[in-house]
Amino acid sequence: MVFDEYLPYCEVIKVTRRCKLACRDANDQRFLDVSQSGKADLLVSGDRDLLALAGETRFLIETPEAYRIRVFGVRSHPSS
Repeated sequence: MVFDEYLPYCEVIKVTRRCKLACRDANDQRFLDVSQSGKADLLVSGDRDLLALAGETRFLIETPEAYRIRVFGVRSHPSS
């Protein structure tokens, strides 16, 4: 399975610090909190409520498309 190949590169982060910002969707707050606790540089998300906070956190929040363009200089192409 793909997950089994991915797991060795993962790190478990315990939420020890809450993000000072509150997300409009309470169910998404956990992603801000774990990013804050884990001292993340970047949170990649397509969620509008999280993206609305871009520029207000100590870590970047960007779409997968923006990440691909910034890191690889490539736009995704729709499937034919």
